[in-house]
Amino acid sequence: MVLCIVVGCSNRSGRNKDVSFYRIPVIRTTRSEREFQLSKARREGFLAAISRQNLTNSKLENERICSRHFVTGKPVDLFDETNPDWFPSQLLGHSKKARNPKSVERYQRRLARQEKTSDQMPCHVNVEPEIYDVKENEQADDFPTDHIDGLRKELAVAYSTISSLKHTIQRLSPFTEDSMQSSTDGFIQHYTGLPNFKVLKAMFDYVTPQDMRTKLSRFQEFMVVLIKLRLNLSNEDLCYRFDVCRSIISRILSRWLTILDAELQPLILWPDRDILRKTMPECFLSSFGEKVAIIIDCFEIFVERPTNLLARACTWSQYKHHNTVKFLIGIAPQGIISFISDAWGGRVSDKFLTEHSGILNKLLPGDVVLADRGFDILDSVGMQQAKLCIPAFTKGKDQLAAIEVEETRLIANVRIHVERVIGCVRQKFTILKGTLPKDYITRHAAEDCPLIDRVTRVCCALCNVCDSVVPFD
Repeated sequence: MVLCIVVGCSNRSGRNKDVSFYRIPVIRTTRSEREFQLSKARREGFLAAISRQNLTNSKLENERICSRHFVTGKPVDLFDETNPDWFPSQLLGHSKKARNPKSVERYQRRLARQEKTSDQMPCHVNVEPEIYDVKENEQADDFPTDHIDGLRKELAVAYSTISSLKHTIQRLSPFTEDSMQSSTDGFIQHYTGLPNFKVLKAMFDYVTPQDMRTKLSRFQEFMVVLIKLRLNLSNEDLCYRFDVCRSIISRILSRWLTILDAELQPLILWPDRDILRKTMPECFLSSFGEKVAIIIDCFEIFVERPTNLLARACTWSQYKHHNTVKFLIGIAPQGIISFISDAWGGRVSDKFLTEHSGILNKLLPGDVVLADRGFDILDSVGMQQAKLCIPAFTKGKDQLAAIEVEETRLIANVRIHVERVIGCVRQKFTILKGTLPKDYITRHAAEDCPLIDRVTRVCCALCNVCDSVVPFD
């Protein structure tokens, strides 16, 4: 049962069905300075209106105030501080008045003036400067005509100034669409990894959702994700940059990474054989003709050491001497990423990962696969009637034959491009260079894959819209 805290008020839940109960507002300390000051003043106003002794913070957590003590039946938003229901003012059980008795009428007159003025203002101006307030016992006809004309001129100048200031504020706001449009290509590349604003805007228009759930615009939410992937900033850093709380940043990242993963997957495409042959770079044509379909390699990302012993063992990489997750990546001869596997523990071998990633099912008879020596998958590739080209082994030989040296040199000259692409992805999106938290490799009940899979696929897809590292001449 809930009782109203106001002295002399007998309203309680269960007995008074038409009465609602509200908490005493708290002081907000996690956001802007203005919100802190407003919430502090509002709480003090509530306590002054209630006017009871011995009200401690612990007691106030469980106390409620009913709707009978508000003009409209409920408290208003924190930022509507001129509203008479910013704190209670009705039937308070004492002679003190929380607000002027005429505050309700004054507030209604103010709303009427704003509505009337907004109809006469230009469409690009949304703010009404309050130049002069006529008192109740005064009439507008009592003012001289010259004085009214002067006020109109001042109002016109104020409108022009407000419009100019609004444009400046929008341009200076952090990472809005207007501010990014006026930025240089270097600025955009630093914060997003994308080459210029045209690519950024096209990507945003392609993937943007239709819902709005935070106080940030959709474009700013998109920028939060790109900055996180590009610079690997902490969520707390992003909170201060965008003036929101950490929970909002977490929700933005979770929701947008799911959207980006679903929308950008078509950018990681296995090309048709005809397209591969028509656009084959010269460095591949001179060495292998038109038959090279893909170049494969593995790369690893450091993760925090899991607390679960089995997970710790599965992610331990003997090669990196660290807990890692491993991905199989494949690039087409043109330099685009045409395949990226799911994340596996760093303990898994290159051969096992290749055979269980699904990449072999994409090969066609006659395709040539380029790989490093660690990919002992000759039989697996042969089952698809394709050919594997890897550098020659020196084990058990005094030296390589001349033809083996030449073949190894040709393979190394073109296989280096997959390492360049891996380096490009890591360089553009530094989230793949650091040590990721354990949450990134944990699959939650409501998700179909861990976060690290989404992050890696999105980074590879975004890398595909940038210039290729493979020369075509």
